Amino acid sequence: MLHIWMEQNVLFYGMIGAGILGILCMFMVDRFYGRAIRDVRRITEPKGKWTKEFLNQYQMRLTKEQEINNPEAFVRTQLARGKTLGIGIQKWKQGIGYSAVLCFLLILTAVYGTYRYEQAQLLRYEYVLTGAGIFALLLLMKQFMGFMNKEAYDKTQEIGKVTFFSRTKNRLWTKGEESGHFLNVCSITADCDADTLLIKVNPVGPVCHTGSDTCFDEKNEADFYFIQYLQDFIDRRKAEMPEGSYTTSLFKKGVNRMAQKVGEEAVETVIEATNGTREGFIYEASDLLYHLIVLLTSKGLRIEDLARELKSRHKE
Repeated sequence: MLHIWMEQNVLFYGMIGAGILGILCMFMVDRFYGRAIRDVRRITEPKGKWTKEFLNQYQMRLTKEQEINNPEAFVRTQLARGKTLGIGIQKWKQGIGYSAVLCFLLILTAVYGTYRYEQAQLLRYEYVLTGAGIFALLLLMKQFMGFMNKEAYDKTQEIGKVTFFSRTKNRLWTKGEESGHFLNVCSITADCDADTLLIKVNPVGPVCHTGSDTCFDEKNEADFYFIQYLQDFIDRRKAEMPEGSYTTSLFKKGVNRMAQKVGEEAVETVIEATNGTREGFIYEASDLLYHLIVLLTSKGLRIEDLARELKSRHKE
């Protein structure tokens, strides 16, 4: 049987088929997540089936007044149910790895066949080079998803910057170690199967190697998120206390001075609101918010603590 397969180039076709299957699986995974991301941008009129089902589940929770205590776990659970062409997204992901394994087994089979049937050495090289090329391509495709082993996870926890295990470099690799575009860790959460990590970060510069803000050709332009960045920046100022910084001077003067500044900025904001201009009101309100965040930081709190308090009070 093996001899017939080799005469009819079945092993060659099998390797090519494995490569095509792996590329198809990667395309389906990318298609699913790409569509989900695009739907997030037009959340009021989603086109994807998964997004519609996700919103229906969310609305059902709200209708039944069931609080979603862990939004991240809720989203991960819904993602795990995602399908493309009727096949679960997790199966498509696994298909990339299975394709690489199949290609490797076909290489071994082909090499064994060339020795057993004493075929030309050139044919053996053709099998190995073809299979190795496809196998390498599939492995590179797997690189598109960050791989973190225990050492990479421990390193990430230790330095607070996202670190992967690079299969191409065969060592731990901290994102940004060459470009300076680090991913500063905010939180790390495991999924329900404990086989995937969701890492929330504050990026320093572009995330993608192409220079884009993200690897999905998006721009981080939501102005509201700058408040969170500002909070993190003030946290760093408190930890590092660099000389010449206005924020540092506030921390050095103590909580009484910080509270006084909040009061002063509140009065100036009220004056602009009642008798000033729109631009002046925005300017003074921004000063008030900045000094409030500094005061919160001095008390070991963050702006998110206020958001949680307001959320707990909120009623439809």
